[in-house]
Amino acid sequence: PAAGEQKIFSGLLEEDNFVTITPEADATALDVLNQAKYKAAASFVLPDTMILNPEDWGKIERIKGADGHYIFGSPGAVIQPVLWGLPVVFAASMPKGKYWVGNIAIGFDGVIREDVSVTISTEDGNNITKNLVTILAEMRATGAVVLPDACVAGDLPVIAPPAGG
Repeated sequence: PAAGEQKIFSGLLEEDNFVTITPEADATALDVLNQAKYKAAASFVLPDTMILNPEDWGKIERIKGADGHYIFGSPGAVIQPVLWGLPVVFAASMPKGKYWVGNIAIGFDGVIREDVSVTISTEDGNNITKNLVTILAEMRATGAVVLPDACVAGDLPVIAPPAGG
């Protein structure tokens, strides 16, 4: 990507690869993720994953209740990244402020066009005189969203503590 341009999570956030929800008035980020879970489930394929940018998950972990306690547990506790019963997967390539909810096992498919190919050469450039070896390893594969109706994505509202918190 060009300088300053964000790379989107390839495939999952491309046009026509997901459905959206209309957040309810005054919905928090947690409310939106809950709505997305049930929108995905309405496709008759139960969601199994939420994907968030790690910084967004960090903001969610730091949400405090009205009395100042962290609602996801003590900072010293081991907190499993789970929301509404679904595991949260961190992806730095997921743009901040965006989310994806769906069934990654059924709704997304990986396709291998060519298995891993490894070529080793001592005859590249001046490798032979410098006692070097060039190793080329490549694989041709892609991913494809196969059930867009089972995938819900969109923008998260600003992640902030609840009113009075």
